[in-house]
Amino acid sequence: SFVRAMGTRKLLIADGHHRYETALAYRDECRARGAGSSSDAPPGAPPDAPHEKTLATLFALQDPGVVVLPTHRTVRASDSSGAPGAALDFAAFRKSLNGIFDWYGYPFTGSEQRAAALAEFRHDMIARARGETPRRAIGVYTGNGAVYLFVLKAQADLEGVLGEVLGNVPVEQRLLDVVLLHRVMLERSLGLTPEAVEREKNIGYHRDAAEAMAAVDSGAAQIAFLLSPMPARQVYDVALSGNVLPQKSTDFYPKLLSGLAIYRLDG
Repeated sequence: SFVRAMGTRKLLIADGHHRYETALAYRDECRARGAGSSSDAPPGAPPDAPHEKTLATLFALQDPGVVVLPTHRTVRASDSSGAPGAALDFAAFRKSLNGIFDWYGYPFTGSEQRAAALAEFRHDMIARARGETPRRAIGVYTGNGAVYLFVLKAQADLEGVLGEVLGNVPVEQRLLDVVLLHRVMLERSLGLTPEAVEREKNIGYHRDAAEAMAAVDSGAAQIAFLLSPMPARQVYDVALSGNVLPQKSTDFYPKLLSGLAIYRLDG
């Protein structure tokens, strides 16, 4: 049967861990009320009570259609009161990354040049990540008539140059784009603390790169960080190592449309 076939396999909750935790909490509440369960129910309670189950959709990780879409970040500078602060010093930011990243600029003037520059930027970003010798690459946009690609130096010594920043980061996570972004760019270069990130203070999350860049163009943010899709296998390896990714790191695709399948809990 299906249950026996899946009994020896490891399942990764790629999307919906909050819903799963809510389902567990709801089950425990129902058990506490004696509403029936498959393990500690009072006599006569149904063994297959609705609260003992939750819906799940399974996808094969090796399916080429399974991808982890990126969640881009924007940062808005502020002073101690939370009001908008001084403009971002991009030259200082870039200098702080010397010895860790190489950087490449894609300048433009006007909408036609902008479209061509962004197309070249996206092509190079993917090529760096998927080349014979992959190198981690992060896009940076400050609205100054150019988009930049920061590429981790091939000779970057993770135990030396990055040791101070990544010393307590598990090996499985050290070369993930999102970890490099948070630890090196956000924390080390911009001084954004992990607590501020967790509270989502001065940081925004965007599924669409154009939306992140528009936030900079409108003045709602000073800088946007653009990420590449993450291989699904990479997330699986991190999970099996017992570690977790920074918040808003995974957006698995495909997924069911909301409301397409509904599990009734009443009766």
